Amino acid sequence: MSKSKSAFTHFMLITASTISLAAQTGKILNQPIPFSFQANTCPDYGQIPGKNMIEKAVTEYKRKLTGCEATSETFQVDANSSIELVRFTYSFRESDYTERHQFSCLVQRPSNLMLWHDFVSSPDNSLESVRVLHSEKRTILEMKFFTGGTAGFWEEYLEYSNGKLKPIRESFVSEIKPHIPEGFSIRRVVVDIEALTAIIHLASRTDPNCCPSGQLNVTLTLKDDDLHLVNSTFSRSSK
Repeated sequence: MSKSKSAFTHFMLITASTISLAAQTGKILNQPIPFSFQANTCPDYGQIPGKNMIEKAVTEYKRKLTGCEATSETFQVDANSSIELVRFTYSFRESDYTERHQFSCLVQRPSNLMLWHDFVSSPDNSLESVRVLHSEKRTILEMKFFTGGTAGFWEEYLEYSNGKLKPIRESFVSEIKPHIPEGFSIRRVVVDIEALTAIIHLASRTDPNCCPSGQLNVTLTLKDDDLHLVNSTFSRSSK
């Protein structure tokens, strides 16, 4: 894995299908988006997709723009290809503080296809990390997100095959519901996709936000593009 301040070393055009995941709503986008990047330069703020802003607001942000930092991180996925995580962080001058917006995307090399993208108005509430994993003879990307607050982390898993990403579903979260003891509810799900196990942290009505008191230790199986429940055991969480 390599890191660099410059997102690209040469001019190129990216025209590709993108997958944008929003775990809280389950919304998946898969549509072509033409886009271009210049070496050592962030794209024009007005070209960034996913902002959901009216044109007047975009114009005002461009007026207040003070700078942009481009960073990249490369992950080797097989002998012939890699995936690059590219981030563009835009800074805007406000009266008494600096506001930052961040656009992140995954780019497949050497095809230069954009596989995924995301825009957030606060870089602290965004994609935290990416890892390349291997399970059941598959190449899988783990994408860890953070939305702030207690238990604000969650993971998305995507299978990488033939230069494309396909989301892995987690049907076991629904399948586990009959196994949850009365009085408990799901607080956090942590998957180890390489070991095909998961820990589901359970909170009772009296548990503080920080400290769920129960957990289910789960065994999983990966069928097609879906994680299913095999079995589970309940235990009290260690303090």
